[in-house]
Amino acid sequence: MNAAALKHLSAVDPVMRRLIRQAGPCELEPETRRSPFQSLVQAVAHQQLHGTAANNILTRFKKLFPGRRFPRPEDLGGVTDAQIRACGFSFAKIAAIRDIAAKALDGTIPPSRHIAKLPDEEIILRLTEALLAFGERWKPHRTTAAWYLWRAVDLAKK
Repeated sequence: MNAAALKHLSAVDPVMRRLIRQAGPCELEPETRRSPFQSLVQAVAHQQLHGTAANNILTRFKKLFPGRRFPRPEDLGGVTDAQIRACGFSFAKIAAIRDIAAKALDGTIPPSRHIAKLPDEEIILRLTEALLAFGERWKPHRTTAAWYLWRAVDLAKK
């Protein structure tokens, strides 16, 4: 994880500094090759599912779009809800994915090259905090802090 994030968190909060020492290195790594569209679709896939199940669904979904690492928003117009449902997505998730695609096409969800230029507040307004944590532009100290707070819960259970 980002050394500057650890330095920042340790400097601004003594409780966080102690937790960082207790929990050890943060294991989160940003995925910089994902588009905002891909990040949000993957977040939808993982909602309320075990990671393995979500990844299996995403693998079947990606196979609907041969020749692509991940479909583009405009590619969704070439598949039916039934095809997406056969991958394992619920109807609610299909609606969410189609809405994400529509918002990507109308510019509400900007492409990667624009995300890097937006202030965090704008990203949050447009996308959700999930994209801020795992998308193209993020504040490492926020993501790192969230990771350490989860570790604090784990450590408290021991």
